Amino acid sequence: MAVMVAAGVNLSMSGSVVLADSEMGPPSEPVPRTLFGMHRHVWPKKPEPWPDIPIGTFRMWDSATGWAQINTRPGKYDWHQIDDWFHDLQDHGVVDILYTFARTPQFASSQPNADCGYGPGECAPPKDLNPDGTGANQYWKDYVTAIVTHSKNNKGIHIKYWELWNEPYLPKMWMGTLPQLVRMARDAHDIIHSIDPDAVFLTPPSGLESPRYRQFMDDFLAAGGGQYVDGISYHGYIHAPAPATDFVKYYPDFVRILKKYGQDSKLTYNTEASWANAGSADLQNDDEYQAAFITQFYLLHWSMGVRRLYWYAYNDGRFGKLYDHDSRTQNKAARAYRTLFNWMVGSTMTKGCAPDDGVWTCGFTRPDGREALVVWTEGGEKSYTPKATLKKCTDVEGHESTIAGPVKIGRVPLFLEAK
Repeated sequence: MAVMVAAGVNLSMSGSVVLADSEMGPPSEPVPRTLFGMHRHVWPKKPEPWPDIPIGTFRMWDSATGWAQINTRPGKYDWHQIDDWFHDLQDHGVVDILYTFARTPQFASSQPNADCGYGPGECAPPKDLNPDGTGANQYWKDYVTAIVTHSKNNKGIHIKYWELWNEPYLPKMWMGTLPQLVRMARDAHDIIHSIDPDAVFLTPPSGLESPRYRQFMDDFLAAGGGQYVDGISYHGYIHAPAPATDFVKYYPDFVRILKKYGQDSKLTYNTEASWANAGSADLQNDDEYQAAFITQFYLLHWSMGVRRLYWYAYNDGRFGKLYDHDSRTQNKAARAYRTLFNWMVGSTMTKGCAPDDGVWTCGFTRPDGREALVVWTEGGEKSYTPKATLKKCTDVEGHESTIAGPVKIGRVPLFLEAK
């Protein structure tokens, strides 16, 4: 008997915690390429080739495009890096961009020598913005106006999605108050929409895995921030070696916060996530764990109604690494990501991902109408007998085989489809 994912359910036959509200489920439309978001770091001393994976949408963060990196002096802006991104993204067919505001320039910072995560004073609010949210806030308004105008005037592509501040639930990312963030949200929202009415403005991201980090979103919405945003942002890291399926334990609690403040009708965006703190050599070299995680993670997000997941990061050293900067090679997780993209984009998820006695399945209809099923286990290998109409099996490396009886399945998903 399958365990249904529905309101109030908090158990499964296999011991997993599976909990979702009744309206959570896969969107009815085919999976768009914009589900597959990506981050990529800049290595100016050792340039890398463009990622050899499909990217549906790109987030500008840790990409040398922070406020302090662009607004170098009062009234002076260095656009070369952001223009390079525009050029590269357009050349490689990526036309959907998210930009994250953060990193106050030292000249504008209220605490210019504060110990911050990126540079002195960069986690402090502007010096013309009072703790209660009053004040001119002109440094902020000038920058928002400048970058949105520059983006909108770019020939070809421009930034449509804008996110207010990176991880303000961490003290070395944000040392200001909630009233200051709400005021910055109000000013940014008004400026962005006056320049680009079709833009989408997102909340500062809340953490997902920790109740303490989820509390930030509760506090931001309680302070009135929801009225100034078009969508809801969060960072959905799962700390390794936990499985990607832990996402379904944490996300419903986040949605309950949105419901509490009448914000649950807005789309949610996981703007930064992957396996986190993969510090041990064993885990960093565990190709099976990584390939299982990335494929399950994207599947579970769409299954729960999340439209975008921005993977962090293609060429990071520890967090979600898909490409090794030194050897210049992709790993199995990168190949799994590419294969999953081909499985999902254009297909319609007809049955949300759910477990039955330790076996997870997600149902699909392919663009040509053929039935398909993704299947994996929570632990070791099992024998799985698919329905007779499913005739072809594809693994995450893209290897195909004909189904003739039971199939061996493990924690790395397989794609079963009718011929």
